[in-house]
This record gives sequence, structure tokens and C-alpha cells, in this order.
Amino acid sequence: MSRPTKRIGLDVQSNGKMLRLYLQSILFVALCSQALPAQAAEMPATLEQAWQRALRNHPSLVAALSKLDSARAQIGTARNAWLPTASIDANHSQTMAAQASAPSTVQGSKSADSFTFTPSFQLTGSARWTAYDFGRTSASIDAAEKGALAAEQDVRALRAQLWQGVASTWLSVLGADAALDVVRAGRDQLARTRDLVTRAVSVRAKPDIDRLKAEADLAAAEGDVLRAEEVARAQRQVLAVAMGERRVAAGPVSEPVFDLGAAATVTFDDDAGIDGLLAQAVEKRPEYAALRERVAALHAQLLVAERATRPSLYVSGVTQASGTAWSDASTHVAGTVGLSVPLSALWTSGPQVSDTKAQIATLIANRDNQVLALRGQVVAALSAWLQAKKRLPVAQSQALFAQAARDAAQTRYKAGAGLWIELADAETAVIKAQLAVVQARLDQKSAEAQLQVLLGQAGL
Repeated sequence: MSRPTKRIGLDVQSNGKMLRLYLQSILFVALCSQALPAQAAEMPATLEQAWQRALRNHPSLVAALSKLDSARAQIGTARNAWLPTASIDANHSQTMAAQASAPSTVQGSKSADSFTFTPSFQLTGSARWTAYDFGRTSASIDAAEKGALAAEQDVRALRAQLWQGVASTWLSVLGADAALDVVRAGRDQLARTRDLVTRAVSVRAKPDIDRLKAEADLAAAEGDVLRAEEVARAQRQVLAVAMGERRVAAGPVSEPVFDLGAAATVTFDDDAGIDGLLAQAVEKRPEYAALRERVAALHAQLLVAERATRPSLYVSGVTQASGTAWSDASTHVAGTVGLSVPLSALWTSGPQVSDTKAQIATLIANRDNQVLALRGQVVAALSAWLQAKKRLPVAQSQALFAQAARDAAQTRYKAGAGLWIELADAETAVIKAQLAVVQARLDQKSAEAQLQVLLGQAGL
């Protein structure tokens, strides 16, 4: 997946007015992020470590695993149809009866009634087992198993999405750190330039306005450093959220190395190569595997609905004991072999069959639409990667030329032949070129991470 190597960035020796557009594009995250807790988790050193922490901590994965457990439990529920059903009923009763007493022999006495309680009990046990249902239960089990397989692929798809989120924020942290390095180095260079101008002004070789301009640029650079530091901290907050945590501590992060495999040899105009990448993506990506399992599960459910009208053979038995006492209890045992025909299924299975067929057609149409969209996504990611690869060496050469031009402008200024505006413009060109290098490297890595996900090579 990834391994530590050198950080994105350059050893910068000069600076001027900072190109604020790069920082403004991600400063919004700093303004919208919540207040950070006092305690921060240790910063992972590699992308692989960050992703492993996301696998342990992210609540979305916990929810997906719980859903998978539920889908697997449905298999056991479907298999229960093969088991017999049994019940035991027991009851005890007291029957009260009134009896008239014999006439009294004593003159003037009154007759009285007496009440007697007669106990009785009844114990009944029954069992029924469906011996054969002409494939209805087997189709239900098959549908449940296919549903569980689809849930497993959903977990794998979520892992891939989780990896993509962690990887993209990881690269944002790298870019923010690299930009911060450029800004800090530029501030230091501007401080040296201010000292150079101050010495020239002190010997009256340059006007005092040059010193004032240098001081103003240095103050602006200090503000740019503060903003860049806030952006770098905010990107770590976003990374923490992607890992399912609240905050991570500041620390160095390494540049990941992605193995694109065959994608590294495909050009933008290579239709056959793009078709091969598309076939690989459809085969490996868990989203499409989950869709295939869902179609298979619906076909199994279709069989269940079609077989709902089939009869079932059953065996049942009943045993009963009743009486007023165990000693004089009477028993009854009966066994039955029968055929059960679900008549109501004759008019309820038709709509179920039609609905299931419609669901299958919808899933297949959605799959075809997703495959078509996937081709566009692969082409776009491949194009972005190829363009970034071409742009990077150009940006690096531009940075070297800008540094050489800045050095020449410094030499001219020291000799009294150059103007302050020439030196300021040269330093601004250097910082712009260096930020262009950072952006090109970031774009290349981002396109590589996107291709990893699109081709089903990440997070599995």
C-alpha cells in the first residue's frame, strides 16, 4: 500500500511575496473545524498506519460489520424451516359444584348446600416437521447466503472508501506541510534580504524606501507563516476525522508510494489499455462484486416466490394426557402424514414475482450505468496523472531558473546596478515556482491514489 520515503517539498533558499491562492483553497477547513480537544493522539508515520487506525476506530466500519452479522444471521433463520416445530401445553383446573344436603331430622332446622372442588389436568404435546417442500426452503437459504456475500462485499467497498478518504487527507497534510516549509524558508530569506537592504541604506547606497518595503514584505511573510501553520493544523484535524479520531498530534508524515501496475504503462490514447483497466476494475472492485451477489440473491428470491405455490409434505404427532389424577389419567397418541397446499400463494406470489424481476432489471441497468461512468472516471484520473507527471519536471526546471534569476538580481542589487523591484519580483517568482512544484507532486500523488481506488487495488 504505502511505505515511508522522502517528504513532499523542496529545500528552499529564497522567498518573496507568498502566493496566497494555494493556502486560501484549504484555509476554509481551518475556519470550519471544531475546537480541538486538549489531548491528541500520536501522529501516524505512514499512510498504512493511518489506515489501520481508521479500520480500528471508524464507526462506519463498525456499523457495516454489524450489518454483515445480521445478514449472516438470516441464513440460520432460513435454515430453521427444515427444523420441526414443537409445543407443550399444560393446564390444571378446579371444578366447583354445589350439592344439596339431606333434610334435617331436627324440627325447625334449615337445609344447607355444600360445595365440592373437583381437580382435573390436561397435558398436550405436539410436533410437526415439514419433510419436503419442493425446494422452497433451499431457495430461501440460497437467497440468504447470497445476501450475506453481498454484505461482505459492502464491507470491502466501505474499506476502499475509507482508504480513499484517509489517503486524500493524508496527501492534503503533505501538501500543507510542504507549503508551510516553502513559506517559512521564504520568510527567512526575506529577513536576510531586509538585512542586506538595511546595510545598503546605512551606507547611503540605496534609498530608505527600500528598507521600508523590505520591512513591510517581511511583516506580510510573518502573517503568511501563521496562516500556513493554521492550515497545516486544520489538515491534521481533517485527517483525524477520516481515521475516526478526534485529533492527531503534529509530526512528520511520509510520502506514500503507490504501485499502479499495468496502469503505469497505459497512455491517454490507448483505448485497448483503458478497456483492460476497466475490465480489471469491474472484476476487482467490491462494489461490482456486491452488485453481482445482490442480483444472484434476487434470482434466488425469485425462485422462492415462484415456488410459493408448491405443496409441502409434513409429518405431525400429538400426545395428550388428561384426568383428575396421574393414577387414573387417560392418554391419547396420534400421528399424521399429510400434504399442505398454500392456496393463498396462488394470488400473492404473482406480484412478488413481478416485483423481484423489476428489481433485477433495475440492478442490472444501474450496473451498466456505473460501468459507463467508471470509464470516464478512469480516463479522467489517468489523464490527471499523466499531466501531473509531465508538469512536475517542468515546474522543477522553472524553480531552478527562478532561483538563478533571483541570485542574479541579488548580485545586481549588491553592486548598486539593480533596483529593489527587480529583486522583489525575482523572489516572488521563486516562491511561485516552488509552490507549483509542490502542487504538481500533490496532483500526481492524488491521481495515483484515485487510480488505486478506481482499479480496485486499495483498501481490500
